[in-house]
Amino acid sequence: MTGVNLINANLSGADLSGSDLSRAYLNGAKLVGAYLNRTHLINTYLSGANLIYTKLIGANLTGANLTNVKLINANLTRAILTNSNLTGVNLIGADLTSANLLGADLRGANLSGTLIDETTQLSDKWRLVQEIVTQGGIERDLRYADLKETNLIGANLTRANLSDADLSGSNLSGIYLTDTIVENAKFVGVVGLSPEAKLNLKQRGAILD
Repeated sequence: MTGVNLINANLSGADLSGSDLSRAYLNGAKLVGAYLNRTHLINTYLSGANLIYTKLIGANLTGANLTNVKLINANLTRAILTNSNLTGVNLIGADLTSANLLGADLRGANLSGTLIDETTQLSDKWRLVQEIVTQGGIERDLRYADLKETNLIGANLTRANLSDADLSGSNLSGIYLTDTIVENAKFVGVVGLSPEAKLNLKQRGAILD
């Protein structure tokens, strides 16, 4: 099935475990609750697909395009996601234990409630983001942190130290910044903040333009 065209196909609940769907076109496909364990999805196009509750245990998604995919509560244990495009992906509640995400592009990804452990291969930047959105960042020392183009929706950074951190281009909808130190922190191009909140940050020493 390599290179097959399954754009917008409804494959919910299907068992495709062990199949080779490398370079297939699954853009917009509905795969809710499907079984893709050990499936080869190398360089596969999955942008906009719905993979809620999908089983992807041990699947190989190297170089796959997963932009804006819904992977809510998906099981990605031991999955290989190296160099994959995960921009804007929704990973709320997904299991990423023992998964390999080295080189993956996670800009704008929602990592809230994801399960990762010491065996998950993930860059320091995205491990930090996962910790902030899942465990909170109250009073956390985040000086000089690279939080650029991240999804920090609803994150609690009350009394945290963000001095000299870079949050440019990030989604800060519902973020808590009460008594947060923001001296020289970059908030250029952020979304989700009211004009009043931006003015307040600027008055506290943040950089917004």
